Amino acid sequence: MFNSLEKRIWAAATVLLALLALLGLTLFDLGGRVPSLKPLGNGAARVAGEWPTPARVAAWFDHQALTRLVTETNAPNPFFTLYFQPPPPPTTRPVELTYLGYLEGSANGRRAFLQVNNETRSLAEGAVVVADHRIHQIARRTLVLTNQAGVTNVLEFNIKKVLVVPTT
Repeated sequence: MFNSLEKRIWAAATVLLALLALLGLTLFDLGGRVPSLKPLGNGAARVAGEWPTPARVAAWFDHQALTRLVTETNAPNPFFTLYFQPPPPPTTRPVELTYLGYLEGSANGRRAFLQVNNETRSLAEGAVVVADHRIHQIARRTLVLTNQAGVTNVLEFNIKKVLVVPTT
Protein backbone atom coordinates (compact mmCIF):
# COMPACT_ATOMS: atom_id res chain seq x y z
CA MET A 1 0.00 0.00 0.00
CA PHE A 2 2.78 2.41 0.90
CA ASN A 3 5.38 0.92 -1.43
CA SER A 4 6.16 4.30 -2.97
CA LEU A 5 6.71 5.85 0.50
CA GLU A 6 9.01 3.01 1.52
CA LYS A 7 11.13 3.54 -1.58
CA ARG A 8 11.51 7.28 -0.89
CA ILE A 9 13.37 7.49 2.38
CA TRP A 10 13.51 11.30 2.35
CA ALA A 11 9.66 11.52 2.28
CA ALA A 12 9.37 9.13 5.25
CA ALA A 13 11.99 11.10 7.19
CA THR A 14 10.12 14.36 6.52
CA VAL A 15 6.84 12.90 7.82
CA LEU A 16 8.66 11.57 10.91
CA LEU A 17 10.23 14.96 11.65
CA ALA A 18 6.84 16.69 11.28
CA LEU A 19 5.21 14.28 13.72
CA LEU A 20 8.06 14.72 16.23
CA ALA A 21 7.72 18.51 15.98
CA LEU A 22 3.99 18.26 16.61
CA LEU A 23 4.61 16.01 19.64
CA GLY A 24 7.18 18.45 21.02
CA LEU A 25 4.86 21.43 20.66
CA THR A 26 2.11 19.54 22.40
CA LEU A 27 4.26 18.44 25.35
CA PHE A 28 5.85 21.86 25.94
CA ASP A 29 2.49 23.64 25.82
CA LEU A 30 1.06 21.56 28.70
CA GLY A 31 1.53 24.00 31.55
CA GLY A 32 -1.33 22.83 33.76
CA ARG A 33 -3.24 26.09 33.44
CA VAL A 34 -7.02 26.11 33.34
CA PRO A 35 -8.28 28.15 30.41
CA SER A 36 -10.22 31.25 31.29
CA LEU A 37 -13.94 30.66 30.91
CA LYS A 38 -16.49 33.33 30.21
CA PRO A 39 -19.62 33.40 32.40
CA LEU A 40 -22.72 31.91 30.87
CA GLY A 41 -25.86 33.87 30.10
CA ASN A 42 -26.25 37.61 29.74
CA GLY A 43 -23.86 38.41 32.61
CA ALA A 44 -26.55 39.29 35.16
CA ALA A 45 -25.93 38.12 38.69
CA ARG A 46 -27.69 34.88 39.42
CA VAL A 47 -29.85 34.62 42.53
CA ALA A 48 -30.16 31.29 44.31
CA GLY A 49 -33.73 30.01 44.48
CA GLU A 50 -35.52 30.16 47.78
CA TRP A 51 -36.26 26.94 49.60
CA PRO A 52 -39.92 26.52 50.55
CA THR A 53 -40.70 26.94 54.21
CA PRO A 54 -42.55 24.25 56.14
CA ALA A 55 -45.58 26.54 56.34
CA ARG A 56 -45.77 26.71 52.52
CA VAL A 57 -45.33 22.93 52.16
CA ALA A 58 -47.85 21.95 54.83
CA ALA A 59 -50.79 22.30 52.43
CA TRP A 60 -49.26 19.68 50.13
CA PHE A 61 -49.51 16.98 52.80
CA ASP A 62 -52.84 18.01 54.28
CA HIS A 63 -55.05 15.02 55.14
CA GLN A 64 -58.08 16.42 53.30
CA ALA A 65 -56.08 17.11 50.15
CA LEU A 66 -54.67 13.58 50.07
CA THR A 67 -58.05 11.89 50.65
CA ARG A 68 -59.57 14.04 47.91
CA LEU A 69 -57.03 12.57 45.49
CA VAL A 70 -58.02 9.02 46.45
CA THR A 71 -61.75 9.57 45.98
CA GLU A 72 -61.46 10.91 42.43
CA THR A 73 -62.03 7.68 40.54
CA ASN A 74 -62.84 9.09 37.09
CA ALA A 75 -59.82 11.40 36.94
CA PRO A 76 -57.06 10.36 34.50
CA ASN A 77 -54.24 8.68 36.36
CA PRO A 78 -50.94 7.68 34.72
CA PHE A 79 -50.37 4.91 37.26
CA PHE A 80 -53.62 3.02 36.60
CA THR A 81 -54.09 2.38 32.91
CA LEU A 82 -56.05 -0.20 30.95
CA TYR A 83 -53.19 -0.65 28.47
CA PHE A 84 -51.36 -3.35 30.46
CA GLN A 85 -54.32 -5.60 31.27
CA PRO A 86 -53.92 -9.33 30.64
CA PRO A 87 -55.70 -10.87 27.67
CA PRO A 88 -59.15 -12.33 28.25
CA PRO A 89 -59.28 -15.99 29.24
CA PRO A 90 -59.55 -18.47 26.38
CA THR A 91 -63.00 -19.68 25.36
CA THR A 92 -61.84 -23.12 24.17
CA ARG A 93 -59.39 -25.73 25.40
CA PRO A 94 -57.80 -28.80 23.77
CA VAL A 95 -58.57 -32.27 25.12
CA GLU A 96 -56.54 -35.35 24.17
CA LEU A 97 -58.62 -38.51 23.69
CA THR A 98 -57.32 -42.04 23.16
CA TYR A 99 -59.60 -45.06 22.59
CA LEU A 100 -58.11 -48.02 24.49
CA GLY A 101 -60.70 -50.70 23.64
CA TYR A 102 -63.88 -52.00 25.21
CA LEU A 103 -65.19 -54.68 27.53
CA GLU A 104 -68.53 -56.40 26.99
CA GLY A 105 -70.46 -57.86 29.89
CA SER A 106 -73.79 -59.65 30.02
CA ALA A 107 -75.41 -57.21 32.46
CA ASN A 108 -73.93 -53.87 31.49
CA GLY A 109 -73.33 -54.21 27.75
CA ARG A 110 -70.27 -52.64 26.16
CA ARG A 111 -68.07 -50.25 28.15
CA ALA A 112 -65.36 -48.32 26.35
CA PHE A 113 -61.99 -47.54 27.95
CA LEU A 114 -61.12 -44.02 27.05
CA GLN A 115 -58.11 -41.97 28.10
CA VAL A 116 -59.08 -38.30 28.54
CA ASN A 117 -55.86 -36.27 28.85
CA ASN A 118 -54.06 -38.42 31.49
CA GLU A 119 -57.12 -40.00 33.12
CA THR A 120 -58.51 -43.39 32.04
CA ARG A 121 -62.30 -43.76 32.15
CA SER A 122 -64.70 -46.61 31.61
CA LEU A 123 -67.86 -45.30 29.88
CA ALA A 124 -70.99 -46.90 28.45
CA GLU A 125 -72.80 -45.92 25.24
CA GLY A 126 -74.57 -42.58 25.62
CA ALA A 127 -72.23 -41.36 28.39
CA VAL A 128 -70.80 -37.85 28.23
CA VAL A 129 -67.06 -37.90 27.54
CA VAL A 130 -66.18 -34.21 27.58
CA ALA A 131 -68.33 -31.06 27.22
CA ASP A 132 -71.33 -32.15 25.08
CA HIS A 133 -69.56 -35.04 23.27
CA ARG A 134 -71.26 -38.38 23.94
CA ILE A 135 -70.42 -41.93 22.95
CA HIS A 136 -72.58 -42.87 19.98
CA GLN A 137 -71.16 -46.23 19.01
CA ILE A 138 -68.53 -48.60 20.42
CA ALA A 139 -66.81 -50.92 17.94
CA ARG A 140 -63.70 -53.10 17.97
CA ARG A 141 -61.36 -50.63 16.16
CA THR A 142 -63.31 -47.36 16.46
CA LEU A 143 -65.29 -45.27 18.89
CA VAL A 144 -67.80 -42.77 17.49
CA LEU A 145 -68.52 -39.56 19.41
CA THR A 146 -71.28 -37.09 18.56
CA ASN A 147 -72.36 -33.80 20.07
CA GLN A 148 -75.66 -31.89 20.12
CA ALA A 149 -74.76 -30.03 16.92
CA GLY A 150 -74.47 -33.36 15.09
CA VAL A 151 -70.68 -33.25 14.62
CA THR A 152 -69.23 -36.77 14.52
CA ASN A 153 -65.71 -37.63 15.70
CA VAL A 154 -64.25 -41.07 15.11
CA LEU A 155 -61.51 -42.24 17.46
CA GLU A 156 -59.24 -45.00 16.15
CA PHE A 157 -57.91 -47.68 18.50
CA ASN A 158 -54.84 -46.50 20.47
CA ILE A 159 -54.39 -43.32 18.38
CA LYS A 160 -54.42 -39.99 20.20
CA LYS A 161 -56.87 -37.39 18.89
CA VAL A 162 -57.20 -33.78 20.06
CA LEU A 163 -60.67 -32.25 20.36
CA VAL A 164 -61.16 -28.52 20.93
CA VAL A 165 -64.05 -28.03 23.33
CA PRO A 166 -65.50 -24.91 24.98
CA THR A 167 -64.29 -24.13 28.48
CA THR A 168 -66.80 -24.44 31.27
